[in-house]
Amino acid sequence: ANSLDNLSSAAVKTAGAFISMQAVLASYQKIMEIGLQRASAERSIDFVFDKDAGQVKEFTKSLAQTTGLDIAELQSQFAGFGASAKESMGIQGSEELFRNMIGYARLMGRSEEEIKRALTALSQMAGKGQVMAEELKGQLAEAVPGMVQVFANATGKTEQELF
Repeated sequence: ANSLDNLSSAAVKTAGAFISMQAVLASYQKIMEIGLQRASAERSIDFVFDKDAGQVKEFTKSLAQTTGLDIAELQSQFAGFGASAKESMGIQGSEELFRNMIGYARLMGRSEEEIKRALTALSQMAGKGQVMAEELKGQLAEAVPGMVQVFANATGKTEQELF
């Protein structure tokens, strides 16, 4: 019986070590994924903003610290938005609209997923070079209620002028 107890004890210890190793590997994999996402987002910023990439990275870093949002996600979203918006709004105008929209969404208690949907709608509008009612009234206002008014104020127009 004693050797059976020893065998059982060894099996439990081996299983515990295996489970611990699996947890370590899963944690390492997650860290690598986050690192790759961050590197990819930074490359996007470098590509889109070229000589102004340093300024944009500081902006997104500061925004991430202020809002508690993931920096890689913010950089990725801002690169997509900025690729189109920087020509018409300039980098400062793009940063201001982006910051105000996220600040408003946070103030309204929106989740990260809702903010991501709102940023996607904003990027789509910037990519088309025009405000489409579907993105503004549908996607953006659905993700962050009251956003149509904020968008109108940010662009210096009334809601009626937008449509």
